[in-house]
Amino acid sequence: ATYQATTPDVSAPCSADANSVAALDDGAPDEPGGAPVYGRLAKVALRGGGQGPSDEAPRTQLLAHLRSSSDVCVLLVAGILSACLACGSALPQSFLSSSGLLPTAPPDGGGGDGGPEVVLLVMRALERHTSLRVVVLQALVQFVLSMAAHAGASIDGGGSAGEAAWLEAARGSARGALRSAAKHVRSYLQGALADAFLDIFAEEWEAHCTRPPGIKEACANLRCLAPQAASGSVGGAQGWTADWAFPGSSERQHAAKAIRVFLLLRQLCQELSKEGASESKDDVAMTSSFGSAGGATSSSAARNPLHVLEEVADGYEDQRSVELGRQDRIVCAVASAEGRQSRYLVLHQFLLLLVQPDLVSPGWGIVRTLAPVRAVETQIDRNHPQTLRLGIRLPKGAPSPGAASSYDPATCEEPFFRKLADEHRGSSFYMLTLNFMDTKRCHCADLHLRKRRQEVRAQLKKRAEEFLEGFCS
Repeated sequence: ATYQATTPDVSAPCSADANSVAALDDGAPDEPGGAPVYGRLAKVALRGGGQGPSDEAPRTQLLAHLRSSSDVCVLLVAGILSACLACGSALPQSFLSSSGLLPTAPPDGGGGDGGPEVVLLVMRALERHTSLRVVVLQALVQFVLSMAAHAGASIDGGGSAGEAAWLEAARGSARGALRSAAKHVRSYLQGALADAFLDIFAEEWEAHCTRPPGIKEACANLRCLAPQAASGSVGGAQGWTADWAFPGSSERQHAAKAIRVFLLLRQLCQELSKEGASESKDDVAMTSSFGSAGGATSSSAARNPLHVLEEVADGYEDQRSVELGRQDRIVCAVASAEGRQSRYLVLHQFLLLLVQPDLVSPGWGIVRTLAPVRAVETQIDRNHPQTLRLGIRLPKGAPSPGAASSYDPATCEEPFFRKLADEHRGSSFYMLTLNFMDTKRCHCADLHLRKRRQEVRAQLKKRAEEFLEGFCS
């Protein structure tokens, strides 16, 4: 992600509102098997502990925190609600139904409750996504999906019409929140970030495909309960996650948060469309073209709007022998641990492709450096016009591109490749120097790489805009 906390050592207490919610926990011990027993907490929070007219007061106060301006309160309430659903052995379905967490079915087998109050309040909280941190939205989404899974199983087993009704209402509310989030992201695409938006989107897509920390960890960590604004600093303590921070003043950080929220709500809509008896037209339209974003798999990568099929269509792989045939190429050299090495810079339309000539088999070569051309920036050395420096930006965890060496863009000696700290939160950077026989070849290589980078990124920006438009209408 591209936003992170200012100070890793956060010692301030959580807010007074958060303390009032946390105080509802009476410190009940864990039950055998590790699942927390919330017993009296859940009964006081959701139904009340006495027999008088004030029984509903604690429950009402708890649910009121879903509308709180403090997102810490919203997070804690989402944690309590999710825990109640998870502890089925300690909190039976009859209790959850009477508390309003699950819909109730009338004795005559009729329609039942059309929509639990708790779920409707959670969905309204999701609509305030611009003011909530990513971790809070993750907790809310997890609770809604747990409720939807319960309702889907009940519907498949012949459950009440009330469950189907509130599930459909939840879908509609989720689509509304997603539409709002898509418009918010689109404003950054059309703003001052220009095509830097593409780098932020790629980073957040990768971050979204990783499993986030659990709600229990977030609700128990003071760094999450006393959130800080993000900054350009790179530091962070063990267990810290950038999703726990508010974005700082940088537009890049706000854009990163908006994209992450959009992807989270998009996933919620897709998961809700799978629950229940059938999908609505809106659900089908929203999921058929773009698929799910559940994990870092090849299928999810193919559904990424920034996925470029032509980058993998030819089947190039690092260290693999390939036939060059009549492909245009320029002879150059790179410095390596073994000394100066000859290379062919193959003028591929979508790839930076450096091939070592095969001296045994003419017309063949071995791939030594491979990277998307859209990820490559070039700069001719002013003092040595036959030298071309390449800066390569790849997602964190991607393989190192051949002989390229990693570098820190915040402290890079080359001003052209230097970047602010908040511009490279989710990427790895590499540098490679190519030496050509003359300035003409150097300028030809520079022109090819610059032109193709601009053209491919222009196509991707248009594709991203079309992708977002599909959710805005």
